[in-house]
Amino acid sequence: DVEKEIEIAKALGVDKSIRESSGLNQTSSILFSQLFDKFIAHKTDSKLNPKPISLKVKQSHIRHYEYLLGIMGDIPINKITRAEIKSAILTCRKLPKGNMKEYKNLTVQEKLELDVDDENQLSGKSVDEVRKSAQGIFVYAVENKFLLASPATNLKLKLNTKITFAKFSDDEIREILLYAAGEGKPWKMWLPILAIYTGARSGELIQLRKEDVKYDKELNRYYLL
Repeated sequence: DVEKEIEIAKALGVDKSIRESSGLNQTSSILFSQLFDKFIAHKTDSKLNPKPISLKVKQSHIRHYEYLLGIMGDIPINKITRAEIKSAILTCRKLPKGNMKEYKNLTVQEKLELDVDDENQLSGKSVDEVRKSAQGIFVYAVENKFLLASPATNLKLKLNTKITFAKFSDDEIREILLYAAGEGKPWKMWLPILAIYTGARSGELIQLRKEDVKYDKELNRYYLL
């Protein structure tokens, strides 16, 4: 296809002529963040758009963009494949709901590292809104000749399927503990050990504070409150 020809042309130094013949914008290798800035400016500027979007819709687009940016990274838009955008949207299903204060100051990657309860994860409907935002962003890219085709059209996503996590086997647990022990830093052992002996989720464990550790004099044992 033309995009493959362009990649070959870059190596041969004849990229410009192919881009001109294909009608592709000279800035088609702009970053995802740059494309979004252009998209949101177009959607909100009454001079460019006879029906500018509301502040609420703008904020939704920004939130969805931040999800995708945090998952994919700020890469050139001509490097974003259909599989990559689909995977990024589905990964959003693991994120916590946006109205939960305890996750407010975390980055997207930090949120993804947490074991968020199913009931606190983004709903299928919310993730579908991310898909719609992605679709709109890339439709804009095609209409303005930043891309020849959108990687976000007609995505078949199973958004009603809950994400489940398999249990670790005994061998896998031993491997985790051995790896943590080999780091040479005793504090790195605490999370896996506490997870094994308490059954607590990682999201709960990383929020533990000194005052959460209690001592029972009668039983002569420490426990977590």
